[in-house]
Amino acid sequence: MSAYIALREAWVVDRPLVIDSGKRHRREVERRHGLRQLVASPGDVLERHRRDVRAGADVVTTATWGIAAATLVSPEPDRWMTIARRGVRLARLAIAAQKRVGKVAVGFSIDSTMDFSDGGSTISRLVELFHAEHPDLVILEARSPRQPMLEQTVRALESARLPLWLSMPRAPRSIDWLEQRGKRTRQVDRGLVEITRW
Repeated sequence: MSAYIALREAWVVDRPLVIDSGKRHRREVERRHGLRQLVASPGDVLERHRRDVRAGADVVTTATWGIAAATLVSPEPDRWMTIARRGVRLARLAIAAQKRVGKVAVGFSIDSTMDFSDGGSTISRLVELFHAEHPDLVILEARSPRQPMLEQTVRALESARLPLWLSMPRAPRSIDWLEQRGKRTRQVDRGLVEITRW
C-alpha cells in the first residue's frame, strides 16, 4: 500500500497526522541546522528519522529545507542534488528499519520563502530528482499565497506528479490562483494545505 494512501485513510477517520513526531513547524535556525547535518553528519539525520518513526510519525521530512536556495546560489548545483538524494534515501532507510514501509510517508521539504530567479532550472533539477527518488509528497514552504513567484513554482512542480502541500504561517482555506485553475485545497494540519493531486 502506498504511504500516501495511508495518510488519506487517517483523514477519513479524522485522525490527526503526526509530522516528524509532532515537530511540525521547526524554527528557521533548526531547519538550517538539519540541512547542515545532512551534509556533514548523515548518521545523525538517520537516527533522528528513526526516532521519529518509532515515536509514531506519519510523515518524515527529508531535512532538505533550504536546499533549493543553496542550489540557486551555489557554483556547484549538482552537488546539492546529491545531498537532496541523500535526504530522501535516509528517510526511506529509517522507515524500512522500523518496518513501517507503506505506513509512513517521505515528505520532501523545499523552502520557497525566497523567489527563484534562475528561469526554473533549480525546480527542474528537483523535479528530475523526484522522478528518480520517488518521495511520497512535496512540502513547499512559503510566506503567503501572494508571494511573488509562488504560483510559478507550484506550476513547475506539477510535472513531478506528486501530492503537494503548502506550508504557510497562516494557510488559507482557499487560494484564488489555484481555484482559477480548477484546483482545490484541503486543510492537512495547522499551517498546511494539500493541493489536490494532479
